[in-house]
Amino acid sequence: MPSRRSHTKSRHGCLECKAKKVKCDQGKPTCARCTKSKQPCHYGVVSGKPCLSPTSLASGVNNPSPKLPWGISRFPSPVDPLETQQGTFTASDLNLMHHYSTVKFLPLAPNGAETEIWQKLAPEEAFKHRFLLYGILAFAALHKAYLYPATAPENTLLAMQHYTTAISLFRPVLSNIQPDNAVAAFLLSGLVVCISWALPMTSSDSMGNALVLTTGEKLQHILDIMRLLRGVREIVESGQAWTQQLAPIFNLVANEPDSIFPPDEEVILQALEQRVYAEVESPAENDMYSETLRNFRRYWPVEHSPYAHGLVYAWTTQNSNEFLNAILERRPPALLILAYHGALLHELTDCWWVGDKGRVIVQIVEELLPVGYKDIMEWPKMRAAQLRPSMNAP
Repeated sequence: MPSRRSHTKSRHGCLECKAKKVKCDQGKPTCARCTKSKQPCHYGVVSGKPCLSPTSLASGVNNPSPKLPWGISRFPSPVDPLETQQGTFTASDLNLMHHYSTVKFLPLAPNGAETEIWQKLAPEEAFKHRFLLYGILAFAALHKAYLYPATAPENTLLAMQHYTTAISLFRPVLSNIQPDNAVAAFLLSGLVVCISWALPMTSSDSMGNALVLTTGEKLQHILDIMRLLRGVREIVESGQAWTQQLAPIFNLVANEPDSIFPPDEEVILQALEQRVYAEVESPAENDMYSETLRNFRRYWPVEHSPYAHGLVYAWTTQNSNEFLNAILERRPPALLILAYHGALLHELTDCWWVGDKGRVIVQIVEELLPVGYKDIMEWPKMRAAQLRPSMNAP
C-alpha cells in the first residue's frame, strides 16, 4: 500500500476557510475557494500582536495622532483592517443589516425615544459614516452568534473582523469630532460599550491556538473594558452640545447622593462601605474610596427604574485612575467593590451581550481575596449563582 502523502497544516488561511474547516490555498488578495464562491476573503493577523494602540479613547479628542482605546489593545485582533474590503457591501453584510433592523435587541433600554435612535437614526448615520456601519455589522454578528450557537464561531469571527475595521476607520475621527460626524461618533461609542462586553474573553498564541486565561489575565481583561468605557464617557462629554438628539441614550437620571434605599439594600451597601473604610491606610486612599463608593450609591440600580441597567454601566465610566490601579494591584477593598459590581452586572435582564461576565467577575475576586473576606463575599456570590432571567429573544 502506498504511503499516505504528508500534509503540513497551515495556520495562515483566510477566515472564511477556517470557519468552514477546509484547506485554503492562501491566495492573495482572494483565495481560490472564495473566488469560486464569489464571497469576500479576509486574512487574519499572522502575529499575535494587537493592531490597536494602548491608550485612552479620549486621547484622540485633542491629540493630533489619535490612538485607539487602551482597553481594545488586548482584545484579539483577528484581521488586519488594511486587508479587508472596506469599499464593498456583501450579501453577508446585507444580511447583518437586515438582522439589525428587524430584530428587537437594542443596545440600551427599549423605550420609544431610544428605539427611534437605534433603528432609524443609527442606520441613516451609518450610510454616511462607514465606521458606524461596521460597528453596527459587528454588533449584529455578535447577536447572531448569541442566538445561534451552531454558527457562533463563524459569526464571532465576522463580528471581530467588522469591529476591527470600525475601529480602524474611527481612529482618524477621534482627533476631529465636528457637528457633521458627532452623532455617528457617539452612536459608535454606545455600541462599543456593548461590543466590548460581548466579545469573548479569549486569547491565542502566534499560531492562532486558543489559550486558557489565568485569573490574572481575566482580571486584566475586565480592567481593559473598564478603562475603555471611561474613555467612551469622555468622548461623549466632549461634544454633547452637538448631540442633543441622543440625550435619551446618554442622559441617565442618577440617584441623589443622600438617597436611602430599601432596608435590605441599605444593609448591603452599609456593610460594603464599613468593610472598605476599615481597611483604608491613608487619607488619599480614603478620598479615593469615598468617591468610588459615593458613585456606587449614585448608580445603584433602583428596582423598577427605567434607567436601572444603564446605571450599572454608568458607574463603570465614573471610576478614577487611582481606583482602577487599586484593582490592578489587587488591593482587597477595590476587589470587593468590583465583586459587588459584578453581582449587579449579572442581573441585567435585557443585556444579552453581558453574557456571564458578571459571574466571572465575582469568581475572579473570590479567587484573589484572602480567606478573611468570605463573609462579606456572601452577597455577591449568592447573586451571581442565580440563573440570569431570560434575555432578549429574536
